Amino acid sequence: MLASLVALLMAGPASAHQADPNIDTAILALTPSLPGVEVSIVPGGLIPAVSAYNPTPGELEVLGGDGTPFLRLGPRGTEADINNPAYWRSTAPSGAARIPTGAFSGAAPRWRLIARRPAWAWYDQRVPVIQVSPPLARTRRQPTVLARFAVPLQFGSRPVTANGIVEYLPPRALPTAYMTSSLHPAPGLTVALLAGSYPDLFLHNASGRPVTILGQAGEPFAEVGPAGVRVNLRSPIYAADQLARGVQPSLTPDLGAPPVWRRVSSASSFDWLDPRPRYLERWTIPLRYGTRDLSISGGMHSVATVPVAPPAARASGTPWWVFLLAGIALVSAAGVAWLLRRPS
Repeated sequence: MLASLVALLMAGPASAHQADPNIDTAILALTPSLPGVEVSIVPGGLIPAVSAYNPTPGELEVLGGDGTPFLRLGPRGTEADINNPAYWRSTAPSGAARIPTGAFSGAAPRWRLIARRPAWAWYDQRVPVIQVSPPLARTRRQPTVLARFAVPLQFGSRPVTANGIVEYLPPRALPTAYMTSSLHPAPGLTVALLAGSYPDLFLHNASGRPVTILGQAGEPFAEVGPAGVRVNLRSPIYAADQLARGVQPSLTPDLGAPPVWRRVSSASSFDWLDPRPRYLERWTIPLRYGTRDLSISGGMHSVATVPVAPPAARASGTPWWVFLLAGIALVSAAGVAWLLRRPS
């Protein structure tokens, strides 16, 4: 399935570090600018993906190589032209996707709703993939532009271009997560954080009462209690945990869907890889303990390495939940593609 290499992400600048941590891919700007519309690079993946969010009343279209739209985002949500081969190619990191018989260049458009929200992420072959820093750039130890790219869009009748850059950035500071909340948020509860490349959170519940760990949108993610541990397969946090472990989630995450619970342990302890301490400068993980609202909270500090000049200005200010929706789109695209290909 698609996006086994892409985690659900919670925040960060509109750029992405790839296999080489010093290579950065970013969208610099939309030309002309579109107030309210966000187009970004999804951070964290080995293959860069583009995400778009359009909460405006207008309709944003993503154009393929032949100039025809294969995605459109607007008041109806996100729609795909399933007769356009560009849509199917956008679901595969390499672009080498199996294209249904009815999808070919010049076919009459056949639009299908693929998401209720006007947010989606896709793989775009116009975004260069550079996995290794050139020796000359490493020797100079200065920010170096490796490639520029453009993704054509259309907003209503207006042509728009998302202009991007691939850049070598010398090592700077390494962010490390830490906790500021108590190790014992309530009697019988113990929490801990193991900082690393992907922070590992741990919760032990000896209280005899269940405690529910909530996602960023308030959805139940996991329940830890005397009967063991169960997880909500529909929670984006669960999907992020699985992808961080190299496991494909069994269900597409959906914030609006009823929880689908699965018991994963008979113990009263649970550890999970949560994207919030990895990507949020100030992070909070809500807990529900009976009628009490508790939380695990913390932040990130940086361990300085080699100081360098700041990178070029980028389009920024993207809310964390735009990246969350982008991650959901990437994780769910394979499921959508499979359903659309399935014989009716």
